[in-house]
Amino acid sequence: MIYLNNAATTLQKPPCVVQAVVEAMNGQGSCGRGSHTSELSAARSIFHAREALARLFAFRYPERVVFTSNATQALNAALWGLLNPGDHVIATDWDHNSVLRPLHTLAKERGVKVDYLPADRQGRLEYDQLEGLLRPSSKLLVGTHASNLTGNLLDVACMSDFAKKHGLVFLLDAAQTAGSTPISMEEMGVHLLAFTGHKGLMGPQGTGGLCVAPGVELRPLLSGGTGVRSFEEEQPQEYPEHLEAGTLNGHGLAGLGAAVDFILETGVETIYAHERSLTERFVQGLRELDGVKAATPKYTLDIEAVTLSAGPNHRYVAQWTNVVAMDIHAMEAMGYRFLEGSPAKHPGEAVIGQYMAYNFQDTTRPEGDDMISRFEGDWDESGNQIRVPDPYLDPVGQECTLTLETDAGVLSMPLRPVGVVKEDYSKGSETTDGVMISLDDLYRLLDQGNPDFQHSITYDCILVKASSISRVSKVEGQINAMGYPTQSMESIRKPLEKEVQQKQLMLGGLGAISLFVAALGIINTMIMSISERTREIGIMKSLGCPVSDIRIMFLAEAGAIGLIGGVSACIISFITSFIINLIAMGPSINHLLPALLGSEDMARVSVIPPWLPVFAVAFSVLIGLIAGCYPANKAVRISVLEAIKNQ
Repeated sequence: MIYLNNAATTLQKPPCVVQAVVEAMNGQGSCGRGSHTSELSAARSIFHAREALARLFAFRYPERVVFTSNATQALNAALWGLLNPGDHVIATDWDHNSVLRPLHTLAKERGVKVDYLPADRQGRLEYDQLEGLLRPSSKLLVGTHASNLTGNLLDVACMSDFAKKHGLVFLLDAAQTAGSTPISMEEMGVHLLAFTGHKGLMGPQGTGGLCVAPGVELRPLLSGGTGVRSFEEEQPQEYPEHLEAGTLNGHGLAGLGAAVDFILETGVETIYAHERSLTERFVQGLRELDGVKAATPKYTLDIEAVTLSAGPNHRYVAQWTNVVAMDIHAMEAMGYRFLEGSPAKHPGEAVIGQYMAYNFQDTTRPEGDDMISRFEGDWDESGNQIRVPDPYLDPVGQECTLTLETDAGVLSMPLRPVGVVKEDYSKGSETTDGVMISLDDLYRLLDQGNPDFQHSITYDCILVKASSISRVSKVEGQINAMGYPTQSMESIRKPLEKEVQQKQLMLGGLGAISLFVAALGIINTMIMSISERTREIGIMKSLGCPVSDIRIMFLAEAGAIGLIGGVSACIISFITSFIINLIAMGPSINHLLPALLGSEDMARVSVIPPWLPVFAVAFSVLIGLIAGCYPANKAVRISVLEAIKNQ
């Protein structure tokens, strides 16, 4: 059996966890309720769990590690214990309902105001909107370290910097990351950390907790049930008893302590590497699906200060560079079109977007004259660019330096662009002015001493290329069956295709009526012709003309009428299509040929495939022949005597 629902709970526990729980159930009493050996054993076991968790989270205050039954209770304790009427909270679209529901109730019962940091269509939080959500009454910033739906990791550095700048309390929901992703509360600037024991920590269910940094005071969610100071009317002020009411789950916490010991001994880095290998295994599995031509993970480097420099003394600098990491060896198979150079094949090589060169500024030139705009070239009267100016620097083949300015320091690595891809919005904005590097180069860059960034890498998406458009639905179905959502042009194409089919049926019906009317016209014309040529037919028969020749003569005339009609209709259609395309492209001499034949850079509104006129003419002739059958048969049945007498 393969169990994959670890976002809900970890099924396979380390053997030491099971052993610790069994031993606790056989020998531990109630913590803090007496001095018996069993009670002291429980107290030592629970204190050990606090210390182990404090070490895991790089938290110097084990006494402020407060145990709860799960992360939901921990989050409720933080929210209800901190917020007062009129306070304002900034949450995110990623947050679990363990955060959303308490906030909703607090808004109704205490008048707490809540705003949510939105996520874009790719599921990435729009951190640049944080400032716009700030209010004078803002008190708390809350976010989930990793989405339980997508696995995307929160930019903790950005969130904590914002909280520190504006004096907010920062609550981090680590239900999905505790135990599998390195967490340092002090370095990350986290004031409140909620965790659960049964997921990444690999402990028993019914365990969890809240780490409360000094300086943050919370009202108890529950009161009573402490084993100390029982005579006091209110909950003790000292931690952890301040937030721990009732008898703790000592047996479960013994297992949790053993699980954390296992994680500390194994190493979070090792666990993370294992999870990364499973992700790569999944990507490889996608590549092997029936109907899949190629697949690549895609990660956008979401760091504010990313620069690319080149030339002597870094003369040319491209600021705020859009850097995307992917399997660049699969770019051609994925449908990326190269305008220059070739895909990267060696470490340190990169591919750039079509207009990335225009992002470079010449630092030796005065401001305002230090960059070339690609829109400054020549334009025709219709508003189409016919010449693009040359940039100051052609980066292809140049030795460049990619630099990241982070809170942990400056990271850099040499980079050599070797190819240019054509702009393609369907594949991403990086094809316009971005830089595409390999995933290995990204890891190599982030390995320079910033493990937080290393662990923040969760793929934005995985791009999958089907072998043909007819296989897209099948490939999507296979991926959906695995439990993963997909997005493709199929969701747009199918409704459009249905609409087109409806219009085709409507137009087909009109065409059928038109053909019927045309056939009646041919029949009527031929009958009139036979009436006027009755004597001629009689003379032909009297002279011994075979009946078959007379029939062929009239059928040929009917076919000729269909041929003339078909050719005329095709000519009119070509002229109409040309006019429609010319109007759509803009009336211009330069657009005459593209409007007729199309071009690489201009799409036609009306397209007539070469086979269609041939089919149309042949079909028109066939209709003419079919329509001419009745008049031709009528002609051969005319009596010679009757024909001559009627004349």
